[in-house]
Amino acid sequence: MIMPTDGAAWAGWDERHRGVTRGMEDIEKSAIPTFVDVARVLHLAAARVVLVPTVASIGRLLQPLAHLIMRAVSLLALTLSSVVSAQPVRSLIKPDMEFAEPFSHPTGLKELPDGRVVVIDTREKSVQVVDFTKGRLHKLGRVGGGPGEFGLPSSLHALPGDTSAIFDPLNSRFLLITPKGEVGDIMRTSASAAAGKRGGPVTVTISQPRYVDARGRFYRLGDDIQMIDGAPAIPDSLPILRLDRLTYTTDTLGYVRQPKTALTSSEGQGDMQVSMGVANPFAAGEEWFVTPDGRVGILRTQPYRMDWIAPSKVSGPAIPTPRLKLSEAHKQQWRASRSATTLVVMNSGTGGQGPREAVGVRMPEPTDWPEYLPPFLRSGQSIFVAPDGRVWVARTREAKDNTPSYDVFDASGKVALRVALAPRTRVIGFGRGVVYTLRSDEDDLQYLQRHRLPLYP
Repeated sequence: MIMPTDGAAWAGWDERHRGVTRGMEDIEKSAIPTFVDVARVLHLAAARVVLVPTVASIGRLLQPLAHLIMRAVSLLALTLSSVVSAQPVRSLIKPDMEFAEPFSHPTGLKELPDGRVVVIDTREKSVQVVDFTKGRLHKLGRVGGGPGEFGLPSSLHALPGDTSAIFDPLNSRFLLITPKGEVGDIMRTSASAAAGKRGGPVTVTISQPRYVDARGRFYRLGDDIQMIDGAPAIPDSLPILRLDRLTYTTDTLGYVRQPKTALTSSEGQGDMQVSMGVANPFAAGEEWFVTPDGRVGILRTQPYRMDWIAPSKVSGPAIPTPRLKLSEAHKQQWRASRSATTLVVMNSGTGGQGPREAVGVRMPEPTDWPEYLPPFLRSGQSIFVAPDGRVWVARTREAKDNTPSYDVFDASGKVALRVALAPRTRVIGFGRGVVYTLRSDEDDLQYLQRHRLPLYP
């Protein structure tokens, strides 16, 4: 038919279009979308593509239709992969709550006992408490080196007793947040332990942890650069270390293979200069994680599977994955994400003896691009552990696919279900029965959202 151009006719078409959109949203909210569901939406959307007499009418028609059809195609692709691997799909499209005030670059959160949320923003150097119910935002502490202050809130961790610990690399310490959402004491990163083998005191230094379990034990990887045969080198594998803060003992729980990284060194006038390259962001590598009860696992890429390594060793089944080629569009997306400088903490002053400061550094572009994408990226934003011990893994996808999806692994190492999010959103953390996501707008401002956790099969 010919699309009318008068306002009344357009109003009628808009109402029909909204009906198709509502149908699409109903399908996205369903537990397991079917081929019939997706085909129905594609058919209804295609039925709106009609011959129109003006360029303005064409633009007005095709813009919402293109968005609708792309959503249907993305959902169809996710449904196809789910059927092949026999995993149900849950969609988290519309949040239960979204906080109105945006953030710049949130890097961690911790839910308080009363439902409020502590959020750290590294770019803004801020620590804030979000109250979804009252729609309020309350800032904690300030930038500095005194009591109740922080230099750079780098990471946020849950400690026993509903206490939160913010790691501050500039001041080499942790700032504690009480269960009531107030600034607490300072926890130093070094302390004297019991006498060592030779009878003298032992000083233990706590580096930035990656995970903290329910008993308050810290987990991190060993140092990237090690001295091997008298020369600095980057080992193929790094140890997973666990520090018990009560006994100040450190255990090695296993090893994680690392992507190859170039390293050069030179000596002169009694000093050694070391230059380390940048690992390719799309290189296949292993990632590790720790559950609240202290179980340690590793995600493999060849094949894609989950292995538990502590306290007992259990290997999960291989997960079928499509082979996705790394495209120029993927590289452009990575370049856009690195358009801003990266903060690096270093000592200032002559000989590196001055105070620590965060320095902006532009990371060089790698040259060894792989041909295919790995199942997940080692970005620090790909793996999240829920309070129930399930592990959420962000999957790689085609550059034009704007629907993020997560594999949710259970304790047996199997993928229990897949979760699809709305476009331009990502997971940032969990609370009691909820998952928190971040939605980015066109200006890259990020809005904190809260969803009820999907029901597991």
